[in-house]
Amino acid sequence: MKKQSLVVLMLLFVAVGGSASQSTKKPSSTSRPSTPAATKPTSHAKQQRPPSSMSKEEAFFYYCALFGSPSDVAERYGKYFDATNYATAMADEFQRTQYWERLNAKIAKKIGAVNFDKKFMLVGSTAHEGYTSLGEYSFDTHSFPVYNIPTIGFCLDAGRTFFGNCTGTVLHLDVFKRENALNQDQVTWSLPMSEQKAKAFVTSRAGAQRRVAARIVYSVLPMKGAAGDNTFGRAATLRSVIHSVEIFEDETLTTKLGSLPIRSSGGPATAAEWQKVAEDAKAATEVIGTYRYISSYKDNSYRRPDAPISGSLTMTNVGLSLSGEQPDGAAKPLTLAFTDLYASTLEHYGGKSANAVMRLLRANYDGGSKDFKDFRVLLAPYWRDEHRTRLVFPDLAERDRFFRDLTRTLQSWSDKNAALATAKLEIEERCLLVSGYLIPCSESDPFKFSR
Repeated sequence: MKKQSLVVLMLLFVAVGGSASQSTKKPSSTSRPSTPAATKPTSHAKQQRPPSSMSKEEAFFYYCALFGSPSDVAERYGKYFDATNYATAMADEFQRTQYWERLNAKIAKKIGAVNFDKKFMLVGSTAHEGYTSLGEYSFDTHSFPVYNIPTIGFCLDAGRTFFGNCTGTVLHLDVFKRENALNQDQVTWSLPMSEQKAKAFVTSRAGAQRRVAARIVYSVLPMKGAAGDNTFGRAATLRSVIHSVEIFEDETLTTKLGSLPIRSSGGPATAAEWQKVAEDAKAATEVIGTYRYISSYKDNSYRRPDAPISGSLTMTNVGLSLSGEQPDGAAKPLTLAFTDLYASTLEHYGGKSANAVMRLLRANYDGGSKDFKDFRVLLAPYWRDEHRTRLVFPDLAERDRFFRDLTRTLQSWSDKNAALATAKLEIEERCLLVSGYLIPCSESDPFKFSR
């Protein structure tokens, strides 16, 4: 087995636990107040302890539960989290088989035990770059704007460069980012404070930077964030819901300045409600249609027009499934939920849903030969242009049938799942040519261009 270097973990920010709350007895109105006797904490009190930070091992299992386990999941887990035993077992063929069996059983159990009801805590730092800070006080809203919300992520990788990039073939996982929280728009990212307290705070800083520490409590949702393979390996993000954002003087959490308001949108509010919305949005209850599409070409390097490989594309009320036949006889199927499209769009726009736009349009592709013409559908920015899309059809009629069905189905899904449709959906009725021009779509002459 190929020797690899030890795993390096990059933890961007680390959550620090707070203190558990205690309760006291209310004194009788007819008796003098007295100090309550110490009581043994109840099981309920234990449950109220502040959430902990997500560990790198927990993040790995959440990733596997959401995105699926890679074929070498046991090897990766052994290298990341059980390096000593892994190295020993790999060097001893008499231990190796039993080690794999134990490890695979453990991994399956841990993935099955992933709990999306669990809350996690993240505390930012006033010293680290990316620190949270307060802006200039607003006398209109009586609040300070809050900048630079902390994030947490892990770089689980078998090889790190001198420059510290997350490179290799393993996993770069963003666990929490403000832009990946589905209810980020419900949070008022300003800290309410009276003028008197605000003046005291500003005076205490004596013109210095207004660095503060943010403590965020969040849950991971059972839905995929953006994911993809690139030159740095595997990158993925988790989607979350924010439960609370508290602002403290510093990361010791001894002096609390206040909490950010989280308003109700009339939609899902609790983690359980968001989970129900996410699950319902991915539950296929109807097959809209099946379509013939070009899955690949016998010579994928040159995309020979005389050698297309046909595949089957299925549309349901919640997404698309492509069969993915390949030249070597294998298949690379793709399942694309509408939630994935919106998640990718939101990430493309930096988490700013007010600016996010998802475009659905058709492209008439002319490869420079009279025999090499096909018809495509683009979903931008998921597929940014006609060269990247996998929605390629051999004839115009099949493409347009798919486009009409997708337009109707995607609009219906977006209306029904407004909380997850975090971008404006634009339907382009014109057709795009390779030259970049948009022309009126024509059945009789689909490639004709006229100014």
